[in-house]
Amino acid sequence: MPNHLYVDVPDGELNVGTNLALNRDQHHYLTRVLRLRSGDTCDCFDGQGLKFKAVLDSSSRDAKLTVTIVEPREAPASHRNHLAMALLKGSAMDRAIQLACESGAHDISLFSAQRSNAKLDAKRFENKREHWQKIIIGACEQSGRAYLPTFDPDVSLEALLASDTNTYVLHMDGGPFNFQIGADRLMLVGPEGGWSEAELSLMESARVQRVSVGPTTLRAESTPGAALAILNYLDGTGG
Repeated sequence: MPNHLYVDVPDGELNVGTNLALNRDQHHYLTRVLRLRSGDTCDCFDGQGLKFKAVLDSSSRDAKLTVTIVEPREAPASHRNHLAMALLKGSAMDRAIQLACESGAHDISLFSAQRSNAKLDAKRFENKREHWQKIIIGACEQSGRAYLPTFDPDVSLEALLASDTNTYVLHMDGGPFNFQIGADRLMLVGPEGGWSEAELSLMESARVQRVSVGPTTLRAESTPGAALAILNYLDGTGG
């Protein structure tokens, strides 16, 4: 289990000796999951490119971290991979978001497609937003990322297509990935039931290029990881 904890730093800056209070979830993660004890060092990040080391003090009820080393802030990505996914039901959406984070998506958006098998009312939306944000944080802790991806769980397909970013849609009839290295990209991933004819017509009018991850049919939740792995390889950042 990686020793890599997300800590929200309100002012965006840290100094050696700064004390950071831990909430209950963070305390549990460090002491129960990672099994750290008072005096142990933890690797941390603020989600905005800053990594630092801190010593755990869990000897009192109010656990805290004391910063010991602050590393230079990591430069942001030279280009961004924006993944927009149709809403999926239950744990499938959780896994899709997790894979997108672990595979390096810089921006993640969710939209309701015509064949989405999940619909969110206003009452459930805020709870789901908070739940998904926790998944994003956990995935970044797992994968060692310095930046949290931006997250918009409520965007329309029409708004996505109005973007001036190079836009591609994953489709079984698509061709191979052929991207300009160093360019921003928007990748559209459909629901389990596939795209409707109306949506495909809308994307065709917007001159969206169809691409495929291969000859086999993947679950919608598995597709984001596969697509981003290809993008990373083409950019020369894959393993």
